[in-house]
Order: sequence, then C-alpha cells, then structure tokens
Amino acid sequence: MGPYTPLKRAGITEAPSAPQSSGSITLHKNGAEHPSVATALNNLGTLRHQLRDLNDAERLLTRALSIREKKLGKNHPDVAETMSNLAMVKKEKREYKKQKNRTLGLAQSVKPHMVARIIPRLPL
Repeated sequence: MGPYTPLKRAGITEAPSAPQSSGSITLHKNGAEHPSVATALNNLGTLRHQLRDLNDAERLLTRALSIREKKLGKNHPDVAETMSNLAMVKKEKREYKKQKNRTLGLAQSVKPHMVARIIPRLPL
C-alpha cells in the first residue's frame, strides 16, 4: 500500500487534463497571469503528483510557481507552498536538492506563523 491509496480506493486513477479542468475556466475569466490561475495550476499539479504523473505535475507546478512569484512576490506564503509541492515532485524524480534549498531559504524569510505550514511538508 502506497501513500496514495485513498485515491485508488475511490476509483480515481486519472486527473482531468488542464483544458478540461477548472483552471481553463479561471484562465478564460481572469487571464493567464492571474493568481487564481496559479492556484488552479497548483491544485491540478498536486493531483497529478498524487496520481504519479510526475512530469505533468512538475510542468503544472513550475507554471504555478512562475505566476505566483511574478504576481505575489518571492516571499509570499503561496509561493512557498508551491515550492514545497514542486520539491516533493522533484524528490520523487531525484531532482530535488536545488528546489529543497530554495524552499528552505524562502521559509526563513516568511512570517514565523507560516513556517509551520510549509516545513512539515518538505521532503527532507
């Protein structure tokens, strides 16, 4: 039994593709660089990760991170959340060392009450 068995038990073996997701609705309404688009991409990337589609998860999370950094600033807690999600994907792809260091660096600059939200999820 792996860590993602609840999805499998529920019969979920595939996530919708990006154009079929809520992200496309958000994209149409708000534009490609809106923070709500980044949230949709982050959520879909997390789902793809849980379904073991690591390449698509990395692509979606990287795009979400780019939007969030541009629109919210590099020290925003949502940026840290996406970095953490991306670090977990990269860990599974064995490419996480650089992302982990970047995420830990950001965690030190975020408000202390937000660190508890970020650090427990980091794949150390």
